[in-house]
Amino acid sequence: KISISSAELNLGQECAQSILLNESLNYFQDKGYEIVDDTRADYKINIKANTFRGLTNNRMHSALLQYEFIVKDASGNMVFQQQKRELKGVQSNFPSAGINAYERSLDDFKWDILRPFIKQLEGE
Repeated sequence: KISISSAELNLGQECAQSILLNESLNYFQDKGYEIVDDTRADYKINIKANTFRGLTNNRMHSALLQYEFIVKDASGNMVFQQQKRELKGVQSNFPSAGINAYERSLDDFKWDILRPFIKQLEGE
């Protein structure tokens, strides 16, 4: 049983939608894991993410995504931790570039974070 919480910011402002949280929920449910609240969870996942302004080039703005994925067991011991930096999005303004960075990070997020965590869980 897994609980997931996230704080996803775009340029320091709360995102309208939690892109990494939704991706995680879908991924774990597809793999047959039960999503529960913190009090019933065997594993608690916390995702913290924010985007930062990058460069502006020919009226295109870039934003960099940085996130941290931390998993603790029911006793509060950290069992898995990953950080990623500088997954880049590019759009006509900084807020859109930030959202683009989230969207472009999803494949990496699944491949580099969610998959290894599930492998580690199932290996135990």
